[in-house]
Amino acid sequence: MNPRPAVALLALLALFSGRLAAEVRLPAFYSPGMVMQHDRPVRLRGWADPGETVAVTQGASSVRLVAGADGRWSASLPSPGAGPLPDLVIEGRNRIVLDRLLGGDVWLCSGQSNMEFRLSRAEGGNEAAAAATLPALRLFTVGRKVAASPAEDVAGRWVDSTPETAAAFSAVGFFFGTELQRRLNGMPIGLIHSAWGGTPAEAWVARDLTRNDDAYAALYEEWDRYRADYPAIKARYEADMNRWRERAAEAERSGAKPPARPLTKPDPDENHQYPGNLFDGMIHPLVGFPIKGVAWYHGTSNTKRAAQYHALLTTLVTDWRRRWGQGDFPFLIVSLANYRAPAAEPPGESAWATLREAQARVAREQPNAGLAVTIDIGDPDDIHPLNKRDVGLRLAAAAMRAAYGRDVVGGGPEFFSAVAEPGALRLRFSSAGRGLVAGRDGRAEKLSGFALRGPDGRWRWAEAVIEGESVVLRHEEVPEPREARYGWADNPGCNLYNREGFPAVPFRTDRE
Repeated sequence: MNPRPAVALLALLALFSGRLAAEVRLPAFYSPGMVMQHDRPVRLRGWADPGETVAVTQGASSVRLVAGADGRWSASLPSPGAGPLPDLVIEGRNRIVLDRLLGGDVWLCSGQSNMEFRLSRAEGGNEAAAAATLPALRLFTVGRKVAASPAEDVAGRWVDSTPETAAAFSAVGFFFGTELQRRLNGMPIGLIHSAWGGTPAEAWVARDLTRNDDAYAALYEEWDRYRADYPAIKARYEADMNRWRERAAEAERSGAKPPARPLTKPDPDENHQYPGNLFDGMIHPLVGFPIKGVAWYHGTSNTKRAAQYHALLTTLVTDWRRRWGQGDFPFLIVSLANYRAPAAEPPGESAWATLREAQARVAREQPNAGLAVTIDIGDPDDIHPLNKRDVGLRLAAAAMRAAYGRDVVGGGPEFFSAVAEPGALRLRFSSAGRGLVAGRDGRAEKLSGFALRGPDGRWRWAEAVIEGESVVLRHEEVPEPREARYGWADNPGCNLYNREGFPAVPFRTDRE
């Protein structure tokens, strides 16, 4: 055999692979049609050959740099401003042109299934999608990715909002973005959707922040047991699969219905619920891409450990902000909706109420944070309520205060003090707007969802009456009321609003 053709082929392959290695590359979210944060310096990063000179140009701004020994490079250009932008050109041994760029506000929309919920499935979603030809609204969906160590890139691309692209996008994100545009006089908006249903919050937190914290020791003990058992689990699954293949083949031959395929859990390093795996795969690659802020719709997967959520969400917020290096960027939180059968009597405990309390505390404690309360638009029979429009509108209202500094009512009434009176307890509220009302339209016959407790320790539904910016609670069997709760149940049936139509934030005065 003549070896020369094989040698020539190998040489050609080596040359071709060398040319591929030499190409300047960018992460997926730096692509044509992207929105660039208009009031932040442009921060770019990418890869090239070690020592390769890279030039980055946008309009009159230009910078030249040299890729490091690891092939990585980064560049910074002045803030681009709002509106249509010049092409962004990156040149090394090859040339990349990013066109159709807009300067505007970029929001990261993250969380679990209710953020992932598509517009086409939402109430009124098909009508909204049909009218979604919006050239100044750009969408980027991060592909699902599990990573056991920090990833450098994601799968996805920027697309214009059209009936087709909007229908497949996050419903909450879409309604949030379009309402922001309405309130901001057409400001270009870029939405980065990075969410995964059924995932706990710890999957979105950098692993080292929980792995070395005693508060999460029990969580890791459970995962460590699973990791130790995994070889046996895998072996059982493979044996089950072999039997299933035999039975499926037999069913096919006989025309019978095939048996159900065996199910198993993946290795912890490939599990989307394992702590840190989604931060590494779907958030870490985005770190440093300039954004306006974050909208976070999450919580149901942590209700079994609701008491832990305050610390967990606080860690997530502070760590994401630290890594981005933009200071305390706005962080908006959607609190849990009402779910399950309405409470006939005031419950002593409620994991859903405890988690809502944690969400509200983080929103109060963190600077530039906002809360969108959804206690009135849930579905007792569906953990995925269809009304995503109001969620998006309430997020946008919260953003007007937290992100844009507007002197507007951005949410519902918030409890701030309780004063004992003879036979009654007076609760005072802030964010009352133009006044407190019963029912979203102010036409409910009476207030509901308030409970009182006296010296006997028993909770009872209270008679509640609005007096100015206060609500006065009474109950004939509680002559000396000491403590109050509002909206304290999985599905409490509460109905206090301000006249702007925002529901009151659930609370309890007896929190230790």
